[in-house]
Amino acid sequence: MIRKVCIFAPFYSFAGRSMMNYYEKIIPRQVQLYLFCRTEDKLKFNLSRTTIVPYREGKFGVRKPLRKFCKQKGIDVLTNLSRREKVAMLMIYSTIFTKTKVLFYDHGNPKKKNLLVLFFLQFFLDRLLFCSPDITAKAKKFLFFSRHKIFYLPT
Repeated sequence: MIRKVCIFAPFYSFAGRSMMNYYEKIIPRQVQLYLFCRTEDKLKFNLSRTTIVPYREGKFGVRKPLRKFCKQKGIDVLTNLSRREKVAMLMIYSTIFTKTKVLFYDHGNPKKKNLLVLFFLQFFLDRLLFCSPDITAKAKKFLFFSRHKIFYLPT
């Protein structure tokens, strides 16, 4: 059973805040939510039940603090608010050889270049979530090794 979920936000966006408000509504109350975000973005999210964990390192220095946090808190699932492939690689690094599962949420229409990177990352990700049924179908065609890992997540 999933008890702790950490959501990684490399930067603040209004869409990310809306997604966090949505997650607070749909994720059961017994699941602890953590938001791992930059220190300067901490107050912008304004969430009610999510514990906000700020980090101070630059973009490339977040790997170690995120990995350490996931190990210390025993995070069951790590997911994201940004669709960049670099974020997927960072999440894989932060959870490799741990019990934490990685759910990569890709919102937006992926380009072939993005799908090519995801083609290689699909072997390390536990789930790939997409924001629309047609993009999910497109991803299932291209990422044929991981069809069973690809899901549609409505927002």
